[in-house]
Amino acid sequence: MSTTLAPECSREEWTRAGDSAADAAAATGSMTSHAVNAVGASAMEAVHDLGQGADDLAARAGGGIEHLGQMLGENMPSTGRLGAASQAVAQSIQRGGRMVEETKLSGAPQLLSELIRQHPLAAVLTGLAAGYLVARALKD
Repeated sequence: MSTTLAPECSREEWTRAGDSAADAAAATGSMTSHAVNAVGASAMEAVHDLGQGADDLAARAGGGIEHLGQMLGENMPSTGRLGAASQAVAQSIQRGGRMVEETKLSGAPQLLSELIRQHPLAAVLTGLAAGYLVARALKD
């Protein structure tokens, strides 16, 4: 007893139908692959644009910090011990702003590591001061 799904179709027609289905599956796979690649490229471009925007923002912030240092230097005493200390602070702020402006956000981890290596005592004191301020803020 032979069972056939469609007795009116020949073996050749079934073969052609199978080939057509295989071609359609291959085309669907190819289209899916292209879609995935396009989505991946768009995502990478969006991440790049976001990083570029963050770097631009950091550069502007660095410029603002540098300008603040300049303003402090111009408006603070410049003679005597107080003047020497205030000018040193103003120059440090200017250098820090310049570093942020030039390094941007993408280079921040390397910059931070370099600063800690160059100034370990200042880094420890800054960390202690930041911890103290955070503890006071959380206590209140």
